Amino acid sequence: AREVVARRRLEALGELASSLSAALTTEDVAKIVVESGMNGATADTCTLYSFNESTRQLDLIAERGCNPEIVKQIRHIGPESPTYGAIATGKSLWVETAEEYARVYPELAHKKVPGERAQAFWSVPLIAEGKPIGLLGMGFHEPRTFPPSERDFVTTFSHHCAEALVRAHHLEGERRAREVAETLQASLATTLRSIGDAVIATDAAGCVTIMNP
Repeated sequence: AREVVARRRLEALGELASSLSAALTTEDVAKIVVESGMNGATADTCTLYSFNESTRQLDLIAERGCNPEIVKQIRHIGPESPTYGAIATGKSLWVETAEEYARVYPELAHKKVPGERAQAFWSVPLIAEGKPIGLLGMGFHEPRTFPPSERDFVTTFSHHCAEALVRAHHLEGERRAREVAETLQASLATTLRSIGDAVIATDAAGCVTIMNP
């Protein structure tokens, strides 16, 4: 049984690495992380957060399996939440029983909502380039233990997720900068064509780079 579980986790990591290598946006990365993460962890719920440096909050960017009423409560996580401690300390949070869940999250644990809810969960900070960029969490409808082998898998899995997210952030930033530059260039070209004065620009070697009609 342990060999089967280990093989499944290795397959999940391989699938994750392959899929993330082709993901170019945060949305693409989030979708892959949620799908592959739940499969690899055999989880019932998944939440993925991005760390907002301006507000110092964790913003929910993807989830699956969570009760809608619970989602309303956890859409944004601030320093007052126990989960936020994973970002502040860089340490993962592991909750294995309903009693432990109630101690950590009394408000959520006692909130009356329809349907099943998590009785065990883990939350792991996503660290890339030496700083926190988000948080990944998985929930389970039944109590369970998280042995060292599973925790090692989660740590490796989360590292892949963090690297993919930060790469997507950089690519999106480059695309936005390129779009702004192209807009400004088009605006400048329109201005140069429309004004009545002659305009000539050269580079440092004296070669003409811009000349209007």
